[in-house]
Amino acid sequence: MIRDILRGRHVTDPDPRGLRLRGARIDGRLDLENITSSMWLELTDCFLELGVNARDADLKGLVLSGSQLNHPTEPPLDGTRLSTTAVFLDRTIIDAHAAEGAVRLFGAHLGGLECDGARLDNDSGPALYAERLHVDHDLFLGGDFQATASGDDVVLDLSSTHIGGVLVLNPNSLQHRTHPHHKLRLDGLTYTGLPREVTPDQWLALLRHDTIDYAAQPYQHLAAAHRAAGHDHEARQVLIAQRQDQIRRRALTGRTARTWARLTGLLLGYGYKPWRALIALAAVLTAAVLAAVVLGGAYGALTQIRTPPPATPVPCTWLEHVGVGLDLGTPLLTTGTRTRCDTTNTGPGHTLTIIGWTLRLLAWAFATLFIAGFTGAVRKT
Repeated sequence: MIRDILRGRHVTDPDPRGLRLRGARIDGRLDLENITSSMWLELTDCFLELGVNARDADLKGLVLSGSQLNHPTEPPLDGTRLSTTAVFLDRTIIDAHAAEGAVRLFGAHLGGLECDGARLDNDSGPALYAERLHVDHDLFLGGDFQATASGDDVVLDLSSTHIGGVLVLNPNSLQHRTHPHHKLRLDGLTYTGLPREVTPDQWLALLRHDTIDYAAQPYQHLAAAHRAAGHDHEARQVLIAQRQDQIRRRALTGRTARTWARLTGLLLGYGYKPWRALIALAAVLTAAVLAAVVLGGAYGALTQIRTPPPATPVPCTWLEHVGVGLDLGTPLLTTGTRTRCDTTNTGPGHTLTIIGWTLRLLAWAFATLFIAGFTGAVRKT
């Protein structure tokens, strides 16, 4: 009967507000598959014994507020490729035993989706399967929304979903009986601004710890949202977290690539903190100066250069020790001190020479890393 009314049968002058039922019990499965209707369907506080099949339907709007939907094997609400201006599931209770999801909105096109206060529970699969869902305006999964899943899939699958408005999500609303951290699949998800009802740190924690596998796109999209809001520091933190997650989940192939990523993370913050390389370079220069002062003073590794050579070596001054140390540790630049003070042909002198070679090599490496980080070359890799 409901299907026929939505198709314009049995009613010559339909209510412009649509078909509205409250507190009704609907036995069997409500079949709306392939239907096209210009009427709203509003089922408030109803009990649908076997749920709703709205596959490939084109409806004005669908309201299931406060209703209860069940099905022993199929999704209680199957909206695969459903097209409608809005779906209201606020306070809706859905109990499912379906691998395809408690609510299935694969490829659907909705004006908006309201799930505040809904309870989706599936003991055999995801709570909400919404891959390739297109929402023109807002997607509300906040308030007292609760979603529970089981099995090997995630609680919410929003992969390749486009949200034209804001995403509202309560981070504490997602539970997985089998795998506690298999909460989200978000690769390809886009939305406007920053997610609501979840702090930036909470959203970042969800990406790092509660997604089923590594994907770069959710991090990149979040970083772009932060930049658009003028949050440059937060954007950098997101991109650093992306690289850390990529390494942790072994998304980088090859030991060399992972080693390089860890090295640039330590020394450059993956290219977003190039000042770390400058600190390392300063440490090298300090070590070079200390080596020159200690070995050149107490151990006679340095002597003044005079013409003709004196019978007894003349120790260099403290300032000359510092100059030699800077010359040993600084790439390209020189103080000219080594024309007046240089290493002796002794054990300590040879030791200082070897230390100088090593420190200069490190200085070159840190200087090169700084340039690579400053210019963004490391970030591009």
